[in-house]
Amino acid sequence: MTILYIAVIYFVGIVFGRFFFETGWLGCWLSPSLWLYPFVLLPITPLLNHIHLPTQKKMPLRWPEEAGFIRPRHGPSPALIAACALTFVTGGLRYAAQPLTPCWSAKDLASYNLPASRAYDRTAPEVTLTGYVSSYPLQEDVKQQFQVTVHALAQEGKQRSVVGEVRLTTGNRTIYRYGQPLQLRGRLVTPPDFTDFSYREYLARKGVHSL
Repeated sequence: MTILYIAVIYFVGIVFGRFFFETGWLGCWLSPSLWLYPFVLLPITPLLNHIHLPTQKKMPLRWPEEAGFIRPRHGPSPALIAACALTFVTGGLRYAAQPLTPCWSAKDLASYNLPASRAYDRTAPEVTLTGYVSSYPLQEDVKQQFQVTVHALAQEGKQRSVVGEVRLTTGNRTIYRYGQPLQLRGRLVTPPDFTDFSYREYLARKGVHSL
C-alpha cells in the first residue's frame, strides 16, 4: 500500500505543479534538476520510524513492553508522511522541469509564434522556414496534414538556426513524401484552444508547438 500511496501523491503533485506553473508560483526561473533534491531524500525516510515520539495517550497492551513488544502507532508512520510530502514536492517540481508548454529560448521555433488569433491577419509578419517532412502525410478529401522539422528560420532578412516542428495543413494537389526537403513561407502561430478542446495541448503531447 505504501507504493500505491506514493504513486498517487506523485500524480497529485504533478497536477498541482501544473496549476502552480500556470499561475506563476513555479516558472522558468527554477533549475530543471531541482526535483532531484527531494527525490534523493526518499530512500532515507524509513529511518524516521526509529524516532520514538512521546505520546500522551496510553494504549492498553496485553503484554508489557519490557517483554520486547512494540507499542503500535496511531495513524500513518512518520516515514510515510515524510515520503508523501517529498513525493508531492518531487511531482510538482518535475512538471515545472518539463511543462506541457516549455520555456522557450531564441533557438526554439515556437518562440517566434504569433497568437492563434492572428493566424488570418494579413498584416502579421511572415517567416520563411527551412526543414524536411518528418511524418507521413495524412491524406483527406481535399487536404493533407504532416509535420515539418525546421532547422532554419528567416525573418526580416535575418536567418537563424532553430529547433522545432510545425504542423502543416495544405491541399493535396502536391504529393509530399517523408524526408522531403521543404521551404515554407507564412505566418507561424500557436495552436488554438477551443471551448471544449485544447488543440495546443493535443499537439504539445506530440512535441509540436507551431502551426
